[in-house]
Amino acid sequence: MLVRARCVTDCPAGVDVPAYLSLIAQGRYTEAMALHRESNPFPLICGRVCPASCERNCRRGDIDDPIAIRPAKRFMADHEFEIPWTPPKSKAPNHIHVAVIGAGPAGLTAALRLAQQGYTVTVFERMPLPGGMMTYGIPTFRLPREALLAEIEHIWRAGVEFRPNMELGADFTIKSLMDEGYRAVILTIGAHRSRALDIKGEDRTGIIQGLQLLREIAMDQPPDLQGKRVLATREFDVTEAAASDDPYGGVIAANRAVKNILLQIAEFCSQYARIESPRSGQE
Repeated sequence: MLVRARCVTDCPAGVDVPAYLSLIAQGRYTEAMALHRESNPFPLICGRVCPASCERNCRRGDIDDPIAIRPAKRFMADHEFEIPWTPPKSKAPNHIHVAVIGAGPAGLTAALRLAQQGYTVTVFERMPLPGGMMTYGIPTFRLPREALLAEIEHIWRAGVEFRPNMELGADFTIKSLMDEGYRAVILTIGAHRSRALDIKGEDRTGIIQGLQLLREIAMDQPPDLQGKRVLATREFDVTEAAASDDPYGGVIAANRAVKNILLQIAEFCSQYARIESPRSGQE
């Protein structure tokens, strides 16, 4: 029985990994980018922050080491960075208006595909900038804003209109959009909420959730922690995005913005808390 390659099956976007890698190997970077964008319009972004599940399931790994798929993708995307991309239209304009609420990766992709199908699309976003968690959940040292915004600009080049600082329920409703003439409304409002620890006292003043901290830093509105001792707890799934674990100095910021707000923890575990990682079983 014929089946798709494991790397393709494991890719959430279903990108044809073997095909675009083959094109990269031949130096046909423009064609490789076009093929990637058929399934995922963000190769420049994913080349930097994709978790690369395709590499964990690469068949080459059964022999020796898996192919470095994400670095190859980043090389391809960086090579084509200076070339503006105008997404091709597959159908003529049909003058049907569609509203997309939320300018994260799902909303932007939906808006792009609809625009390519000939729809007139408007994206509403409650934040000042588009990108969702790509903008407000990933620090710039991992995903530079130049690369992020350049790739989002391709969406606008397809004819998509962007309306920032527009919140559902406050500035408009689904009914008001329908009254304005939108024939359909797509909700892609994301999940901007940290996972709770489910322990007593975590809602007290001074407890800052990881995603909240990253969002405030991205908006250049970090909390005032001058003169305060800071404890970063739980696994570092989110906090490691802002700080690297230094066993000799506590928590050291990994970029300048975070470094100004996260102070050294001189005394850890023994005096303040005992944290066991469910992932490693180590304390």
